[in-house]
Amino acid sequence: MAGEVRISVRNLVEFILRSGDIDDRRQGSPENAMQEGSRIHRMIQRRMGAEYQAEVALKYTHPTEDYVIIVEGRADGIIEQNGETTIDEIKGTYRDLAKLKAPLPLHIAQAKCYAYMYSLQKELPYIRVRLTYCNIETEDIRYFYEDYEFVRLEAWFQQLISDYRKWADYTWQWRELRQQSIAELQFPFDYRDGQKELVSYVYQTIYHKRKLFIEAPTGVGKTISTIFPTVKAMGKDMGDKLFYLTAKTITRTVAEDTFSLLRQKGLRFKSIILTAKEKICFQGHTECNPEQCPYAKGHFDRVNEAIYDLLTHEESFTRSKIEEYALKYRVCPFEFGLDLSLFADGIIGDYNYLFDPHVYLKRFFGDGSQGNYVFLIDEAHNLLERGREMYSAPLRKEDLLELKREIKQTITSEMEEAAQKKRDKDGISGQMTLEMTGMSKQLPQEITLEETDGTDSLYVRGHKGKKSDGKSTFVREGYAERISQLLEKCNAQLLSMKRDCDGYRLVDDIDMLVQPLTRLHAVISDYLEEQEKVSLEVRENLLDFYFKLSHFLDIYERQDENYVKYTRLCEDGSFELKLFCVNPRENLKECMLRGRSTILFSATFLPIQYYKNLLGGEKEDYEVYAHSVFDPEKRTILIAGDVTSKFSRRSQEEYYNIARYIHEVVKNRHGNY
Repeated sequence: MAGEVRISVRNLVEFILRSGDIDDRRQGSPENAMQEGSRIHRMIQRRMGAEYQAEVALKYTHPTEDYVIIVEGRADGIIEQNGETTIDEIKGTYRDLAKLKAPLPLHIAQAKCYAYMYSLQKELPYIRVRLTYCNIETEDIRYFYEDYEFVRLEAWFQQLISDYRKWADYTWQWRELRQQSIAELQFPFDYRDGQKELVSYVYQTIYHKRKLFIEAPTGVGKTISTIFPTVKAMGKDMGDKLFYLTAKTITRTVAEDTFSLLRQKGLRFKSIILTAKEKICFQGHTECNPEQCPYAKGHFDRVNEAIYDLLTHEESFTRSKIEEYALKYRVCPFEFGLDLSLFADGIIGDYNYLFDPHVYLKRFFGDGSQGNYVFLIDEAHNLLERGREMYSAPLRKEDLLELKREIKQTITSEMEEAAQKKRDKDGISGQMTLEMTGMSKQLPQEITLEETDGTDSLYVRGHKGKKSDGKSTFVREGYAERISQLLEKCNAQLLSMKRDCDGYRLVDDIDMLVQPLTRLHAVISDYLEEQEKVSLEVRENLLDFYFKLSHFLDIYERQDENYVKYTRLCEDGSFELKLFCVNPRENLKECMLRGRSTILFSATFLPIQYYKNLLGGEKEDYEVYAHSVFDPEKRTILIAGDVTSKFSRRSQEEYYNIARYIHEVVKNRHGNY
């Protein structure tokens, strides 16, 4: 049977046809748009008539000399009506559809792929494509249509496949090399007591597509005992990629050292350590747009060349290697690393790349898809608290007030600047300008200075005027005023909760707050989609607040019996509403379903049934207690009765006493502790 290289329509289009800059100023809300996308798709599909086929699976097979390229995906809809066929591609967005002049090029390309595949299957001489954009907040819809002849579609699609061919060739050749090396790979050490059984348990768990919870004391060799059998399983096609996930930087280094050791024994295996954007960014501050960062400008024009260069020369994609090639090609090292992960066999990184609802790797786990992946979760006892943290969401009253103050300052300064420009232009006396400036400071926020036909006028925001020099889109088009009003409504709701709060207080219903929060989110999103390229001082904090708000609203939609809502007065005097995930079991389990099998291991995993339940384990999943390699006859247990780690006793003196005990023990007996 011929080998296969598979790629989705979306990944093919985005990888081959992307170009231009990285620009986070015009991204709107990708996370929320993706989360709401399924709902929008179902809503539109339900409204269609009997001639509408929803979610049609399509596949194209392209033979080569050694293997076949398989391109596959699902068309959102296919309409057969009056002898004509239309491919429908649905996109949810927070953008104002009235300002959308044309569909985005990558969206058109995705629809054209489906149009070609369906035309080929049905032998259609021509076909129509419809791009359906739906505003997630208002549910308004806008359609764009284009007709295509099959001959032109085929030429376009075959060029796309031709451009992808070198990547497919590389993928096929590397996989053959990797699989051959895995078949010959042997365990690099003499097995310790019980270690061979542990390796076998991991392999069998992957074979049966289950989860395994391992309680393994220090010294057992958990890293090699989990990585080695996983690699061997990949050699039998029981896994395309290995994800080694941990909460600590040092354990990521240990994992990479293990891969290096196996390479010394003959393994051909590409691994990558993913580093957080804030740590790997070349700039002092992560401003991801072409005006602030030279590595963002033209990034997509150069990044594929950089990827191919590194792939054909390296097997270990460490941070230093990623930075070296990113500097050589002047590309963003963070985005470069994420793209490289598509071609890595082993991916090492933080828990959040799989579990965080906003940071997870959408290129692997987007659209609810399941891949042939194996997840190795190191120090898994840490995942419980991290899971609670990732699936909880706070909302601080002070964040709303701070943003409102910044917006007011922006409005005032722009009005003063407009008045000054008018004075310079017309020669108005200094005294009159001062009066205007003083008056502008007293204006309510919904009133701003506009210019109409050369005459300064006072307008209630929302009345359309001509563009005034010195005034940003943020103020001129009313975003500032609308955001301020909604912040005030949200603040009023939080204030009413604060009156009833003395320390901590459980809350039952927050719908009256969520309504203005949702509208606020939509207005900010609209601004971020449509804003001009001039950076405002307020923009950074607006974007930061927007992401916090996106997370809060997402968690609000996820709430179930595993959540509690409470308010609290913090020690610094701030007031917080929190959606707290008491039991992250279902959320974590859903994430682990994105792969074939998950191995969770820790030296402190007792009682194991407790962790198994809270970390998403099921009755059919396995648990193993690995024996310590240390001789229990050589163990000494010493009890100090006059120190404690109880919270009520914690102090500098208590810490000193505990440290003194440890020091006294260690200095009296040489060895490893």
